[in-house]
Amino acid sequence: MNSSEIFNPSTNEWRPGPDLPLVMAGGSSVQLDGEGTFLIVGGVERPWDQDPPDPLASARILIYDTEEGEFAYLDQTLVTPRKDHTTVLMPADTVPCN
Repeated sequence: MNSSEIFNPSTNEWRPGPDLPLVMAGGSSVQLDGEGTFLIVGGVERPWDQDPPDPLASARILIYDTEEGEFAYLDQTLVTPRKDHTTVLMPADTVPCN
């Protein structure tokens, strides 16, 4: 699926979000600035033209800006594609993935 959902913790409710620019799942995300910019890292991309579809770990990195309500690719990619991993915002604004 390329759909997204956004959770509002103050109302404890989910709402539909904007579509992702690709079909993916199993990525991880972290809030970068405390205001509404999120980094979405890796995950699984499915090449739907194969039979059966074969999930591939992704090296893609997306940014989601809540003010713009849009996803955008970063020019950079992960050195090693990852899926089902974690990301954490560390001091000095670094984001390790493991």
